[in-house]
Amino acid sequence: MKKQGSIIAAAFAAIALVAVSSDAALSSARSITLPMRALNGSRENGAAVLTQLPAGVRVVIALRNAPLTAQPTHIHAGSCPAPNPNPAFALKDTVNGRSTTFIPGARLGTFLNDAIVVHQSLRHIATYASCGNIR
Repeated sequence: MKKQGSIIAAAFAAIALVAVSSDAALSSARSITLPMRALNGSRENGAAVLTQLPAGVRVVIALRNAPLTAQPTHIHAGSCPAPNPNPAFALKDTVNGRSTTFIPGARLGTFLNDAIVVHQSLRHIATYASCGNIR
């Protein structure tokens, strides 16, 4: 019984070590690149890059097949294709498929398991044109 207890204790210690190592790897990550996938027939595919800078996080979005007009863009809690409809962080509008936003004081880890959502337009805010999961 004592040996079994030691094995269980060692297993928990190993799991804790992996968890701490994973957290350390995430916190030291300098950038995260994620695919942005078209939704609702928009054909707006591309990528987003979140980069940790000393003073905050820079979010850069590049989409193909996007309209010239402004598209509201946010970080939402949850995952694509149906994240929480209430935005967690506003980003600069995506215009002609491009958006660059700086979020002062933010940390990359804050956005893990969230999604970047590009809305079809201000008029059609409930329709998502492109979405990418932050992992």
